[in-house]
Order: sequence, then C-alpha cells, then structure tokens
Amino acid sequence: MKKMWQSVASLTLMAAVVSVVPGEAQEAWNPFREKDEAARRSRRAAEPPQPTLSPMDGVFHNNSGSRVAVPPAGQSGGQPGFGSAYPGSDAPPEYARAAAGSQPGPQFGSQFGSQFGSQFGSMGAAREASNASKIERLELEPALTTDGSGLPLDAWRGLDVKAVEEIFAGLSMPPKSAALHALWQRLLSASADAPAGGQTPAHFDAVRLEALYRSGLIGAMGARLDATSPDDPIFQSFALRRDLAIGKREAACQTTKGLMGRRADLPKQISGELHLLAGYCAAVASNPGGAGVAADLAREESVDAPVALAALDALAGHGKAPLTPPKQVRVLDYRLLELLGPVAPEQVIDRAEPALVAALALQETAEPRVRVAAAEAAARLWAIDAEQLAAAYRAASEGADDPALRRAESIRQIAAETAAPRKLQLMRSALDDARQKGLYLPMARVLGPMLANVTPSPDVRANVDTAIEIAIAAGDTRRAREFANSAGARHWLALIDIGEPGLSEESRERNLEALDDMVKRGRFSADLLHRLATVLDATDVNVPIPLWEAASRTPQPSMGYLPDTGVLAQLQDAAKKKDQARTILLSLRAFGPVGADGVHLIALGDTIRALRRSGLDRDARALGVEALLAQWPRSGGA
Repeated sequence: MKKMWQSVASLTLMAAVVSVVPGEAQEAWNPFREKDEAARRSRRAAEPPQPTLSPMDGVFHNNSGSRVAVPPAGQSGGQPGFGSAYPGSDAPPEYARAAAGSQPGPQFGSQFGSQFGSQFGSMGAAREASNASKIERLELEPALTTDGSGLPLDAWRGLDVKAVEEIFAGLSMPPKSAALHALWQRLLSASADAPAGGQTPAHFDAVRLEALYRSGLIGAMGARLDATSPDDPIFQSFALRRDLAIGKREAACQTTKGLMGRRADLPKQISGELHLLAGYCAAVASNPGGAGVAADLAREESVDAPVALAALDALAGHGKAPLTPPKQVRVLDYRLLELLGPVAPEQVIDRAEPALVAALALQETAEPRVRVAAAEAAARLWAIDAEQLAAAYRAASEGADDPALRRAESIRQIAAETAAPRKLQLMRSALDDARQKGLYLPMARVLGPMLANVTPSPDVRANVDTAIEIAIAAGDTRRAREFANSAGARHWLALIDIGEPGLSEESRERNLEALDDMVKRGRFSADLLHRLATVLDATDVNVPIPLWEAASRTPQPSMGYLPDTGVLAQLQDAAKKKDQARTILLSLRAFGPVGADGVHLIALGDTIRALRRSGLDRDARALGVEALLAQWPRSGGA
C-alpha cells in the first residue's frame, strides 16, 4: 500500500506550488490587421481573419449568419459544420442533417492511442464514401454528468492519472481568476469518469482531494469524502486534515489514534506527520510529556515542520525557541499556536495556506477580527463564496481602528439602508475601497443581493453605474440590462453583451457603436482598449474599425504573465480535440499565478478561444467580462 500511494504522497506533501515561469512568447501578437483586412471586416467579407486559435477549424460559432466558414486544408467548401453549445443548464441545440446534395462539411475529432482503445467521432455532420454509396454520420451530444457541473462524463479523456498529477504539480493553486476558479471547482467536484492509470480505483479520488485541500475548498472536500470508503487509510488522513481545519479536535484526535496503528499503510511523510498530530492531541489532553515525546519522534523521522515542532517544544515546557517566520503557516501549525495563546491575525493570515484561511473564515467561534481578516484572504483566493464573506462581515464587531472591521461595518450599514440613492452611494464607496484591497469582485458579489429592492428610477440615475457593475459581477445580466437601459448607458450594454451567447451580431455591433464617443474622449485607457480588442476578437465579434484605429495609436502591451513555451500550443490541441478537463487545466497553466487583469493578452485571447472551442462558451465569455469589468469606465467619468 505504501508503494501504491507514493505518487499521491509526492503531491500531498509538496511544500510549495511550482509556479510557471514565463517563457518565450508563443508568437508575436499583433491585433492590428492591414487596412485592407480591416476593410474586409467592415464589409463582412467571405474570408474572416483567423485568430491565433481559429474556432471550430474555420467554422465560426455565432448566430449572425453573416460569416462564411473557411474549410480546413484538404476539404472542399460547403455547408459549415455544427458548433458545440456550452453543455450547461441551457437546453442543448437541435442538430440537423446537412441539406441534400450539399458538400461534406469539415470533420472534427482525433484518434487516441491504444491505451484508450477507442476513436472519438467528429463534431458536426460528416459523410463517408463507401464504394458508390454515401453514408451520413452525426455525433450525438456528449452524455453529461448529473451533478449540475455541465461537464461530460468523459471530461477527463486524453489524460491518465499520472498526467493529471504532473499537470497539478505545475499549477498555481488556487486559480486567481474568478471564472477559471469556478471551472476548476466544477472539474474537481464533477462525477465524471475517472481517468485510466490509477494504482488503485481510489487513486484518482485521492489526487482530487489533495487538489481541493490545497485550493482551500473545505466544503467540497467534505462532500467528496462522503462518497469515498471510510476504511481507506489515505481517505482517513484527508478526513483528519479536514476535521483539524474546521476545529473538530475530538474527531481529528480519534482518527489520529486509529491511523497510528496503520502507519505502515501510509506514505513515509504522512506517517511522520502523524507524530505531530499525536503531539497536538497530547497537548489538547493536557499531557505535556506526550507532546515532547511526539516532537522527538517526528525529528527522528526528519519531518520538516519548524513551526509545529517549536510549538510542541513550548507546550512540553521546553521554552519558546526563537522562530524565523515561515513562508507558509499550515493548519496544524495554527492549531498548535492556538494552544499557546491568542494568535495575532496579522502574523498568520498573509502566510496561511488556503485551507487555513477558509477554515478560520467559516469558524463562527473565531475571534471576530481574525475571522474577518481570514474571510477576506479566503475571498481573494475564491476559497469561500460571497455569502460566506458576508456572514463574516455581519458577525464582526465594531472596530474603527481596523480597516477590515470598518469594511464589515459599511456592509451592515448598506444592508440597513432603505433609501435607494443613499444605498447606492454607500455601495460605491465600499466597491472603491475593495478595489484597492484586491477585493473588487468578491465585494461586488457580496453587494449583489442588496440590490433586490433597488429599482431603476430617476433618483438613482446618478449612481446607476454602481448598480450595473454589481449586477454584472453577480452574474445577474437581467438586472444589469434593466439598469443600463433605464439610464441609456449603452456602453454598459456592450460589456453585458460579451458575456451572453446567442445574441445577434447586429445587436452586439449596435451597442459597440456607443463606445466610439467614449474612446474619442479618452475614457478608455490604452490597456483597456487592447484588452477589449482581444476579448472581442476571441469571442468572434467584428471589432469596430474606429476601436481598432484608436488602439493602433497606442503602444501594444508587453506586460503580463505568459506561460512557458509550448503551453498555449498544448491548449490549442486540447481544445481542438474537445478534451475539456485538459483544456481547463491548461487554461490554468496559461494564467499561472495571476488573474484576468495580470495575464498577457496573448494568453488571455488564446484561453478564451480554447474554452469556447472545447464547448465551454459561457465560461469563456465570463472570463472576457472579468478581464474588462474592473477598468470599464463609468458614465460619470469616475
């Protein structure tokens, strides 16, 4: 068993996340086409310029009907193939056969190795000639999981467990982008078929549990544990970590006691850390001698845990040794420090692992100042949702000398305010403050439910931008459109359109025209212009020529995170084969340790295209909106 889980142990006990270092750019990025090409765009000519990753092998998935597909090399022209809609809660599209007498459309799909023993068919309508007859084949919609994730049952195709572990080891967990994090959580929680190659049937579950823990997704981790075998020592070790994180001392110590007798079935590092856990349980039971013995046993097994060992020494009565602040404070470190006395949040929160900040944010008995600081840190990591952050704010005490507690007080004031104009003014102040603290999107989502009783009217028009921003961030496009239409804020409608599939091209372009005047007045920064051009091009929207020209007069952005050479090419390959899990994981690699506002435009555009091409159109559009929202100009000039 020990050998069996060696690969899991290497992931479980990784001390630091391997960050992807920017390498050479995959290719030079130049969003500005030649003038003749721009002219062709405006006339909607038959051959659109191909983006870095051309959607659907030349078939552009939109509803305008104004573009003509460019068949891949070696195939004749004719009817475009059928695109793949986002497999979420929306009803799937009805696929129709090609009209009689039409030419064959482009085929999609790929041949996988003998390891998988199957060939996945084409996306769209295709014909094969057999002797003198032609047989028409059409691939059915993929079977989806029943867990609401919107992912197919074969989401992990194209990967085995070893490949998943290798990719996970190179990811920055958790993702900093809200849109990519939502995809990441859905992927880890989905009931899709496990990839092949696990050392045991439970191997892949253990890999996912480790990823959930490292991402701070304690709740999802618990749900996953409920579906696993309670007798497996590996799963018991994960249950122990979960219980310790959420403060269940008795359950954690009971599991520790049971696992001490099964240490031979565990990887060496986990076995060594059991001594630290045994020391913690001894200290909880007021047994200082046991805590000291446990620390000595852990040192004999070369356990690298300076904070925990120092805390055990102190609890054993050996005095407090000087300790260099660690790079990361783990859950066990914090629980041991707690036994020594109150822990100042400023000494821990900024260094805490995601599981620790999430656990403290959800711990109702935690000291209010600690809980709020942890909740804000967890919200930045997307380890808790907006309601959990709001709950921490509501439970906080007043504290004018603490910025986090002042933010909590402002949330309580907003919730209590009944006058809509004043409520929006307070919301705007809270949003601007949160922007400076890296909490812009989490704060907007906290404020979203508080818009329920605010309706479009002349008395709220002065602060209507705030209502629109919050509604967009909360994903309530209906309310966002309602406020934007009431104020005639068409530039906001242009942004809302980006996030919604299925709109006609004419409708999108009509709202984009409203940006021309704002661009001329300098309301769009150079960076925002280039980001907008990138997102529009990646979502297959005709970019207005005035916007292209305005962007061309500013230097092309050269800053932002780029992944290692080859990552974007792998992302393109995964999207082409519609391997959704691989596409999601490589999208995370493409963004590395930054969010949508810190990634290079090459990676941003290629990621959006890849997600759309693999069938994750809504998620791709959400990523595009996220990349633009924080910088989007307000009507009043702020």
